[in-house]
Amino acid sequence: MIVKDIVERGSGPLLSEVHEKIAWIVFNNPQRMNAMSQEMWDNAASLLDKYGSNPEVRAIVLTGAGERAFVAGADISKFETERTSAEAMASYNQSVANFHDSLNSITKPTIARVNGYCIGGGLAIAIGCDIRICSEKSTFGVPAAKLGIGYKAKGIMELERLVGPAFTAEIFYTGRQFSSEEAKGMRLVNHVVSEDKLDEAISAYEKAVWIQPDYAEAHNNMGIALKKQERFEDAVQCYRKAVGISPDYYDAYNNMGIALQDLGRLNEALDAYTESIRIEPNYFRAYHNLGGVLQELDRLDEAMDAFKKVLAIKPDYEVAYNNIGGVMMSQGKRDKAIEGYKKAIELKPDFAEAHRNLSMAQNYTKDSKHLDTVKSLIGKNDISLDDRCSLSFTLARIYDDIGELDKAYFYLSEGNKLRKSILNYTIDKDIRLFHEVKNTQPFFLKNSLNIDEVIIGPTPIFILGMPRSGTTLIEQIISSHSMVTGAGELVYAASYGLGLASNSANITKKNILEFREKYLAQLSIRAKNKPFVTDKMPHNFLYIPLICSALPEAKIIHVQRDPMATCWSNYKQYFFKKGLGYSYDLKDVVKYYKIYKELMNQWITFYDTKIYNLDYEKLTAKQEAETRSLINYLGINWEDECLAPHKNKRAIQTASVSQVKQKVYKNSSQAWLKYEPFLNGAFDQLKSITK
Repeated sequence: MIVKDIVERGSGPLLSEVHEKIAWIVFNNPQRMNAMSQEMWDNAASLLDKYGSNPEVRAIVLTGAGERAFVAGADISKFETERTSAEAMASYNQSVANFHDSLNSITKPTIARVNGYCIGGGLAIAIGCDIRICSEKSTFGVPAAKLGIGYKAKGIMELERLVGPAFTAEIFYTGRQFSSEEAKGMRLVNHVVSEDKLDEAISAYEKAVWIQPDYAEAHNNMGIALKKQERFEDAVQCYRKAVGISPDYYDAYNNMGIALQDLGRLNEALDAYTESIRIEPNYFRAYHNLGGVLQELDRLDEAMDAFKKVLAIKPDYEVAYNNIGGVMMSQGKRDKAIEGYKKAIELKPDFAEAHRNLSMAQNYTKDSKHLDTVKSLIGKNDISLDDRCSLSFTLARIYDDIGELDKAYFYLSEGNKLRKSILNYTIDKDIRLFHEVKNTQPFFLKNSLNIDEVIIGPTPIFILGMPRSGTTLIEQIISSHSMVTGAGELVYAASYGLGLASNSANITKKNILEFREKYLAQLSIRAKNKPFVTDKMPHNFLYIPLICSALPEAKIIHVQRDPMATCWSNYKQYFFKKGLGYSYDLKDVVKYYKIYKELMNQWITFYDTKIYNLDYEKLTAKQEAETRSLINYLGINWEDECLAPHKNKRAIQTASVSQVKQKVYKNSSQAWLKYEPFLNGAFDQLKSITK
């Protein structure tokens, strides 16, 4: 047996050997069931980096010495030397993090060969591998509940992504050990074999890696599956493994770009699409995706060139015309947008998304032919739920325009029900997140960075609050100033900060500084050499303690609008992105609004001098006075252009594009009242909430 031979030939707590182009890493601490010391974590990370960069190595197997354990967590005998102080703990935790970073970044297949106990940190190692094969005698568990210790959010999320929230809860809440068959049943392992067949099973995978030239395709397909589960980071790693095996795999580069774009890593996505096109110059899907990321980067001329390249290769590609319509709409060129949407529909008459986009771009009368077209489409039995949802929102928009409110409300309700079902949304997850971020706030106060000890980059201006509260208008006003770049809705506070904001164990000055550096690096890409950059992601209100701790120079503008108007505007809107599940149910959106207000009240108590509270209704009633007050808060000189946000030529990528391309107008917050008879008192509890 390979493992026994490696153990017999070597010495020390960590052994390794390359056997027939397969690298073996053996955790060799059998007297303590291969429990991990800091030295083992460090050496294992180095070995992973070494074998990961070795072109002769095709795959890596990780396993434990002896027959009792794979890895049974941390070596408690080392605690007195490795965890005696906060600094020592931080060093140990960094070693563990370095190992997992190395494991996650490897572009080659990794296999966990599990025999015996796979507990705590050992389970974390196993789930970080691509494939897990175990013997019948293996047992799995995370004893955190019994030991009174906490686990980092990232590790919990990795487990949840693999086995789902129900099994994750059972693993952590009970702290019990699970048999190999139970582990297979919850998809924790790929295969269970008898102990004497374990090496045979590993060998079969080794041969597959060696002899099958399409193994890269398996990684690509796994990436596609993970993306569908919104496990974008995991998907990126799969695509990297695919192109590591097959460097000319242009489809994998394209898919990698899509996942990177979902993560907000737009420049990396740009590189991935460009590489896909370099390999295959006529790959129209990569050109199309390139256009999309260029659009997000506000490089609209280049985006249009990419979409035109798509049509040069594939003239009948209706999606390109739909996206050209989107570019035109974002620039306020409504007539050109309508042309694009209509061309897309001409090529594909049942293109539901294009129908929905068209309905948002044009006005309707009762004799509109588009109404009959959409009614005919939605009456078909063979359309998908997504299409039925889009067509429902389309009809709601048309009927609202022609004043048939009963029909508008009916289709709006139907569309919302379908959208909520498609997203499989429950508000409980958001409630838990709000609770978690509330609890971390004291730790941010203790670990705040001092402005004198950090490198200054472009100053972020966070424009936040509930979606549909007027944040887009405020960004248009501010970005009309010559010193400000409007960057739109950036995902970086969430993508880099969620693990900090939701888990106090992660909150250290080092991690806060790392967040700052990552965030400002992305902001600099968008700055266009201007000293101020806006980030108008509404949900950044969740991260105010992190923002104040990591970016003390930042400006924070909290936009508030009439509660009923805000909730109705959310309910009425189809959001292309999937993160606003609460908006598709009247009860959910009201409940979400209430917990948002509770959270903001807490933040204002502690950060009142850093948060500028802006009343949307006051702004529309007294535009100049409120705008001057806003510009004064930012600490920049007054410019008259800030009073004409409708003239701002920057592209608008949000649902508010139609509104902000008009002059600032009053009474928009009264629009919901015409639907009040249909709401059955859904908003009554909001009437007592003050801004």
